[in-house]
Amino acid sequence: MMRLIFSLSLFLLSLPALRAQGMVLQSVETEGLKRTHPGFFYGIAGASPGDTVTWEALEEMRRWLVLQPAFNAVAYHLDTTDSGLHLRWETDEAKTVLPYAGLWSSNDITTVIGGLSEFNFLGRGISVGAYYQYNLRHSLGLFYRHPFLVGKLGAEVSYTLWNSYEPLYKGPATAWYDYSNSSLNATAFFTPTRRQEYQVGISLFQEGYRLGTVAEEDRPLFPRELDIGKLGIRANHFYRGAVPHYFYWSGLSVDTYSQVVLDELGSEPFYIIRQAWKYYRRTGERGNWALRFIWGLSTNVNTPFAPFALDNHISIRGVGDRIDRGTGMLTLNTEYRYTLLENRQIGLQAVGFVDAGSWRLPGGTFSDFADPEIIRLHGGVGGRFILKQFYNTVFSADYGHSLLGIGVGGFVLGLGQYF
Repeated sequence: MMRLIFSLSLFLLSLPALRAQGMVLQSVETEGLKRTHPGFFYGIAGASPGDTVTWEALEEMRRWLVLQPAFNAVAYHLDTTDSGLHLRWETDEAKTVLPYAGLWSSNDITTVIGGLSEFNFLGRGISVGAYYQYNLRHSLGLFYRHPFLVGKLGAEVSYTLWNSYEPLYKGPATAWYDYSNSSLNATAFFTPTRRQEYQVGISLFQEGYRLGTVAEEDRPLFPRELDIGKLGIRANHFYRGAVPHYFYWSGLSVDTYSQVVLDELGSEPFYIIRQAWKYYRRTGERGNWALRFIWGLSTNVNTPFAPFALDNHISIRGVGDRIDRGTGMLTLNTEYRYTLLENRQIGLQAVGFVDAGSWRLPGGTFSDFADPEIIRLHGGVGGRFILKQFYNTVFSADYGHSLLGIGVGGFVLGLGQYF
């Protein structure tokens, strides 16, 4: 009996070493590839006949593959054959040609948007797309992203023409502006590991504000117009620790954005830094808890055109569209997603959430973050309708209401999970 216990103890102690022990692959094959080019798949998977791999390395490959838009899910199997060890990948490809359309109304402005995107162009993970939007003004966007242009180097180019009619605030006064932004963007990115990505980029853009509707007594408070060319230089870092399995997520991701903006007038450089932490945890077979924390700071100038917006679609659900701006932000969003229905084609989720945030006013101080008049706390419920076979196709509807008695609340409709 003692000998059995001793042998079992030695076996358990040796398990980590066995898992780390390299295994030589004699052959590799893949099941389920239809649109994805096999050469692209094997190139990013990183396992070829003759390679020595470990269980940990295979799991890291699987995580990396499932982060690509081309796949809903990826699994691997190791089989021992007469010729040696055989690796078999099993893939479930996503449909990546996505037309989309949207229609919503806010502040008596109806917005219509339509477009088409392909996230696995030529079967090589290339993303291309275009969209058009009308909300009393005409806007459009084009993009091309090649994540594996040369080895671990990738590139992206995009053009955006954005026109909108939006409110700006100065104390209790409100003014509506015609806003326009024509921008050309180029980004290069480097992926040294499957969890790390670094980006550098430049943006050339022409930005304009023209004063529209405003109370006559408030007109002196707002600039009449602004039209200026700018250059933006970006340096970003992404840690890809969170991975999906269809519409379920688990793990931690951290996205860090930094930018300096120079203008043609020779003004002082304008600096922006923003970091988003996202954590996901599976709870049972149907539950998914999600948490997001964002902080951001910019050069603290007293301007109504500050970069961080208090807005329905990006920070606090139910608060309204672009109701305030600041030169600093702190937001915390948490939600619990519970799957009510799931089959091979669709998923249906119920969502309960709490959103909180605070801002530093333009030209203000850090004490603004603790000002009860600035802090927002909203809670609410929502639903998600998911087309499982299509890449990131989640139709969302949420209703958020103030828990502090500030404002009234409202609906937020969108494509994709809120975060």
